Amino acid sequence: RSAFLVLNSGENIDLDNDKVLQLHESDGTIIEKANDQLNYADQQVSKSDEILHNTLVVPRGGEYSLTLSDGTQVFMNSMSKLVFPVHFGGNSREVTLEGEAYFKVSKDPHHPFIVHTNGMEVKVVGTSFNIKAYQDEGNIYTTLVEGIVKINQTGKSGREWLLNPDQQAIFDKTGSGMEIRNVDASQYIQWASGKYLFTDQSLDEIMKTLSRWYDF
Repeated sequence: RSAFLVLNSGENIDLDNDKVLQLHESDGTIIEKANDQLNYADQQVSKSDEILHNTLVVPRGGEYSLTLSDGTQVFMNSMSKLVFPVHFGGNSREVTLEGEAYFKVSKDPHHPFIVHTNGMEVKVVGTSFNIKAYQDEGNIYTTLVEGIVKINQTGKSGREWLLNPDQQAIFDKTGSGMEIRNVDASQYIQWASGKYLFTDQSLDEIMKTLSRWYDF
């Protein structure tokens, strides 16, 4: 399977099933599915004020993409999970990521887009960036393609890091701090188009990446 979706009700939907073209939420919202993508932007919106959450799970060897209700595009890598609302409400747009995803965020200065990961959050208005936050790795990597992102350590007040394009933040989950380095950001998003480029990475890191991609 390339991916499956967990609805707010707890129901699991196999997204490899070509017979499933529409998903029906418990509040009446209808989500379209086509060409291995979910589209929450062109949805038949429910009039309910209830905020429903879905979870997209991409197993080892799979990949999937979706468009959130605000038009933000998310490309999900293998062994990744994204929790997100069916449609955004309130003063911010918030999702939770485990694994790796490339975000192309729709601009909305009044509703910042926030990605929560294990011990860290990334806050943007409209930008393109990649987050790699696998549970079996000691670091979280945030790579900025365009725009500006703000990074905060969860539960820590006052300290904030800003990234400019072609910069990468490496957050040590053990609490050792944050490292900012200059990179070629385009290299870190090639996976979204089916390519992997490796520069100055150990064989251990390379094989771990390939094992997720090829399911071995």
